[in-house]
Amino acid sequence: MKNKLLKKWILKGYHLSLRLTESVFGTVKAKELDSYVRFRRKLHIASPKSLADKIAWLEYHEITPLKAECTDKWAVREYIRAKGYGEILVPVYGGVYTSADELDVSALPDAFVIKATHGCKMNYICADKKKMNIHEVKAKIADWLSTTYGIYSFETHYKEIPHRFYIEKYLGDGDEIVDYKFFCYHGEPSFVEICSQRKSGLKLALYDMSWNRIRCITSKRDHAREFVCPDQFEKMKEIARHLSKDFSFVRVDLYDIHGSVYFSELTFTPAACVLSNFKESFLLSEGKKLTLK
Repeated sequence: MKNKLLKKWILKGYHLSLRLTESVFGTVKAKELDSYVRFRRKLHIASPKSLADKIAWLEYHEITPLKAECTDKWAVREYIRAKGYGEILVPVYGGVYTSADELDVSALPDAFVIKATHGCKMNYICADKKKMNIHEVKAKIADWLSTTYGIYSFETHYKEIPHRFYIEKYLGDGDEIVDYKFFCYHGEPSFVEICSQRKSGLKLALYDMSWNRIRCITSKRDHAREFVCPDQFEKMKEIARHLSKDFSFVRVDLYDIHGSVYFSELTFTPAACVLSNFKESFLLSEGKKLTLK
């Protein structure tokens, strides 16, 4: 208990120091400080060269309402439909809600997923509702709804997103689902990050658009497994192209579930712009492909 309290106060003090840095030196300097302290990666936002630098630069210099709209996990569904890809949306139960008290478990199937619309890591996967603690889940949702995501990591576009939640169809547990994250520049996917084993310990692998392995993961998350190119890879690339055309940079996240492609999300500041799991040499090489206006 004492350790948790100590960590809480240390974190509070750190966030306070970041706010002070921001008020004196500006958001960019505070972001660069946070990147170095937490991830030991130097961002050079004023003179961007690497992919991480340029993604961070875009966050503060290419500000559009469409980015917030497409980050909103509920609002983006209409964007996907407008692009002609309504069939890849994960089915939902009911609508969008603003209070934890609106959660009616009795109206839901045995398995489902609850997602907040306005942040990252705000998900609750229910594989069997008989085993869920409804009071704990409602408390978790209430905590999401009271949180403005992105403040401490200086991902400013999250501030514009309404705090809500909704319920999706259960597609499988964290170890069954493989996430294909396409990094796209100017409407063209450059490489795909594969995320797997979320339940037992997240593992990552990168492949280019010809399905050649890219060895650039620096952390223990580097997956030893070689992945077989999915049957729907060409379809996923085409979807990524169409969904990324309106942006200088966006990561298009898709699932391939038993041969069916589903949309996950659009992400404009992956890994808080820092991309700490990727080698610096790779980020510099990829940075050359992303042209800033």
